[in-house]
Amino acid sequence: MKKFMCMKSYSAKQRKGFTLMELLLVVAIIGILVAIAIPVMNAQLNKARASVDLANERSAKGAAVVEYLFSGGDTEKTYYFDASTGRVSDNAPVNSYGKSVVRPEGSLSELDSAVPKDRYVKVIVYANGDVKLWWEGGSGGSSTPPLTTASGGLDNGGTTTTWEDLTGPSGSLMLDSPNAGKWAVIGIKAGETINGSLYIKEGLTDITQEVFKNQTGLKQVYFPDTMKVLSSRAFQGSGLTEVTITMNIDDMGQNVFSDLKDLNKVTWYYNPASSYGSAKYLFTGSASSDKKITIDFYGTQAEWDSVKDTTGLSESEYILNLKS
Repeated sequence: MKKFMCMKSYSAKQRKGFTLMELLLVVAIIGILVAIAIPVMNAQLNKARASVDLANERSAKGAAVVEYLFSGGDTEKTYYFDASTGRVSDNAPVNSYGKSVVRPEGSLSELDSAVPKDRYVKVIVYANGDVKLWWEGGSGGSSTPPLTTASGGLDNGGTTTTWEDLTGPSGSLMLDSPNAGKWAVIGIKAGETINGSLYIKEGLTDITQEVFKNQTGLKQVYFPDTMKVLSSRAFQGSGLTEVTITMNIDDMGQNVFSDLKDLNKVTWYYNPASSYGSAKYLFTGSASSDKKITIDFYGTQAEWDSVKDTTGLSESEYILNLKS
């Protein structure tokens, strides 16, 4: 009897606590659960951020359209959305509110827009009824300075490529100096595409024929003050949404901006020193009576009359705003 009680007592002592193997097994299970839970939690957080950004985009678009209609707008108007008030105004909000570090699925913003992170929504309502959104302002979590024509480069949704990389040995653009005093963009390397907003660097003077033809990912192009010549079909069939013809451009070839299906606005700074002698059919196929484009022309009525036939547009295909 005494022996049995001793064995029972010993057995009870043995079962007290966990063995090292049991503890290791528990730790391993917890580690597996954490490894599963963290990605799921991050995915849910990203979805929540995207939902907030999408909601702000919808609110911005709605508020801008209402403001445009109530103000009796008949020309293009730019608005900035303040998420804290749910209203739009002519001024950018003090605080940014974008959350997502990537473009949310189903985003209403343009393809060349920056990512929402640390930015706010800009809305443009066009006279033809189109409404477009961009995320602007802030840094988007990046310390990279904004691109300009002074530096040159490519901005594709907040991802920037320097001019040096863009035109270097492994870059997409090809440059050449065909004549003394001229420096031209002459082509895009085979198999390469240009997507986003292109800032052509100061010092470039020419865009040769068909360089950006059918580059549908190219949404905006910014010309430097040194730009002089845009050759025939240079941007034909590209994805440009806006075109700015700067003051120093001397001449443009045929069909430079023709067949631009996404084109909404043209800003033209008339150059009185140029006759635009080679310009023909500049915007043919880029507008219709159902899809008018807005043309802001910086010049007189007589100057517009001297160049309007070069556009390749009928008067029913555009809305003209004469600017001084």
